[in-house]
Amino acid sequence: MDHQASTSSGLPDNAYKELKPGEEYRPIMDPVAGQREITPWSVGWGLVMAVLFSAAAAYSGLKIGQVFEAAIPIAILAVGLSAAFGKKNALGQNVIIQSIGASSGVIVAGAIFTIPALYILDLPASFFQVFLASLLGGFLGILFLIPFRKYFVKDMHGKFPFPEATATTEILIAGEKGGKQAVLDFWNYLSDTYLTTLKEFVAKNGIRGCWMYWSQTLNEEAADFTMELDEDAGEFRIIMHHCPSKGRLLELDQIDPYEDYCRHCDVLYRRVLEPLGYEYTVDLTETHKARCSVTVRVGPK
Repeated sequence: MDHQASTSSGLPDNAYKELKPGEEYRPIMDPVAGQREITPWSVGWGLVMAVLFSAAAAYSGLKIGQVFEAAIPIAILAVGLSAAFGKKNALGQNVIIQSIGASSGVIVAGAIFTIPALYILDLPASFFQVFLASLLGGFLGILFLIPFRKYFVKDMHGKFPFPEATATTEILIAGEKGGKQAVLDFWNYLSDTYLTTLKEFVAKNGIRGCWMYWSQTLNEEAADFTMELDEDAGEFRIIMHHCPSKGRLLELDQIDPYEDYCRHCDVLYRRVLEPLGYEYTVDLTETHKARCSVTVRVGPK
């Protein structure tokens, strides 16, 4: 049996890919490990979220004619609640909170887009009838979904993107791993998503692409810096005399800056440049003075 290694996000490498013949997907939550899922905590907070987001979705739908999907904000709130109350290994419970709470928009949409028609047509409608119809509608939806669960979750593994479910999963996983790893994953996400310009400049122009990119971005940030480019030696260097963002953080007496804040310069750019064949080094020994330096060299052939 072929088992994939875990990614930095905590999920197996094949979490979002189609499985090869004979390959098995091992969920991050072992189905035989007996982890806590359905508890008074998870069900209680799930119901609270369902009530709050049902009210919000109903108001939004009746006011502007559009409801919203609550899965992502509820996942964020579930992670925050677990952290605030010191819950450990709360992934299973957070999934239950999110699952119960996220049903709010679906039920509400079915009600608010049909109930006004009853009043427009002057048909009799009581609170009990509306409540019972919504309740039975929810039960029927779950009942009809059960036979399709194995097909969509297991048989069609990796064949559909499910963007909202993917985002929700990443939020829940990040919350389970804790602060520093979540920050690292966020930096990796920023690098992959927003540093495409640097990648394009360097791929097209070589080491000069670094000069082109940073001469623009650092001037936009109003940084105090010096840049050196030696194309013959295949080397580019930035000497940061004063980093505006770190300098601003150091000026704030009421907070302590995140201890690894300056590492984002290492993580973000190394992730782009090293796959292109460049060596990337950063000197962070003087970040307490808002100073640093970066060196990019053409790697060995």
